[in-house]
Amino acid sequence: MGLVALGVFLFSLLDRVSTAVAIGGCFAAMGAGFGTVMVTATAVVVRHASVDDAGVAGGLHQTAMNVGPTLGVATATMLMALTAPGSAADQPYGDGPRWTGGAFISAMGSTLTVLAAVAAFGALLAVKLPGRVKVAVEGESG
Repeated sequence: MGLVALGVFLFSLLDRVSTAVAIGGCFAAMGAGFGTVMVTATAVVVRHASVDDAGVAGGLHQTAMNVGPTLGVATATMLMALTAPGSAADQPYGDGPRWTGGAFISAMGSTLTVLAAVAAFGALLAVKLPGRVKVAVEGESG
């Protein structure tokens, strides 16, 4: 989650002159974070379910993995509309708002900063999760 927060925050700092290396670094941090979180979450949920309930546990996990991004996109859209220079109320309805590139980048920067803070808060909450219990393996000493 820390890498996800870092990647999102780094994205918030990009502007029109950002290089491919800078953009790629943001994607690398986010990708490493998401890959770790998604694989670990799936392993934890399914591993602790009984064989009879593994399908249900996996299905519930996948549902959560679909609801989360849906809420995230809706939140990001709302934040962009609220933070763009020139109120969204001033924009014409129909085809949606027509922002200048500068207004879009400004709104995107502030929105991504808020979303990075949400991800960092999630990382802090994850630290408070109960720790792992070491399971003795048959034939293992100590």
